[in-house]
Amino acid sequence: MRIIIEARIEGTAGGSEPIRLVEFERADGELKQLGLSLAEGKSLMYEAQRALVNAQAHGFAVASRTCLQCGAVLSIKAKHTIQYRTVFGKMTIDSPQLRVCKCSQDISSKSFSPLALALPRRVSPELEYLQVKWAAHLPYAVATTLLKETLPVDQVISTSGLRNHVWAVGQELDDAAEKAIRGERAYPAADSKVKIVALAVDSAWLRHRPSRQEQDEAQLAQYYPSKRLPSNGRHVNIIAGRAVHEDGRCKVYGYVNREVTSAATRLDHFLSEQGGA
Repeated sequence: MRIIIEARIEGTAGGSEPIRLVEFERADGELKQLGLSLAEGKSLMYEAQRALVNAQAHGFAVASRTCLQCGAVLSIKAKHTIQYRTVFGKMTIDSPQLRVCKCSQDISSKSFSPLALALPRRVSPELEYLQVKWAAHLPYAVATTLLKETLPVDQVISTSGLRNHVWAVGQELDDAAEKAIRGERAYPAADSKVKIVALAVDSAWLRHRPSRQEQDEAQLAQYYPSKRLPSNGRHVNIIAGRAVHEDGRCKVYGYVNREVTSAATRLDHFLSEQGGA
């Protein structure tokens, strides 16, 4: 038995030829493997994603060849490819480099790549969300393994990349909070209907784990007591809080003590975002 799965992408101009995605073999009259395996499902989703991404990217590139000011067709200077990471694998997309139209007043550059400008982060928001979500609940290595086992992302994510994404998202959230604290945007209006029945705030110290070099220096100091080791000063004080609403909902927040300008202002901003005065 042969199973052939095809896709057809239809645009405004009409239909197109079917695209063969995957092909599987099964022995007739046997049920040793009933249905699709996880590996076959990953392969199917990867090929479907690649067909859809390429079709969308091609349509966008064609539409971008028309000058928005005069309507002239822009010529192609060169052809490149970019890598775009999604929840169903890493996609290689053709990204033509177009010459700037003669009617343009901007002469700072003579060419541009529409796809490269439209996809600056080279990662889909859904994949970025899943990485940050699971890394917030599990160790980085465990979260990476989980995503690789369930999604066709073997060559898409890594433990170090996952950690970098979490740090980047955390920095964006922290920057938004700092802007509010500095008054760059007003606090949300307090909702008198919202009642916070309990507020817990606690702190803890994370001890510095010495590096291999620092461990060697510590052992050396046992034989040479006169040798003074530099203080690392890398212990981290973390503040965490939780607000419990009257209906039982909980909201949490946390920050590194030395990284904020005012702990009291941070708490006030957190409460105001929950609708409390």
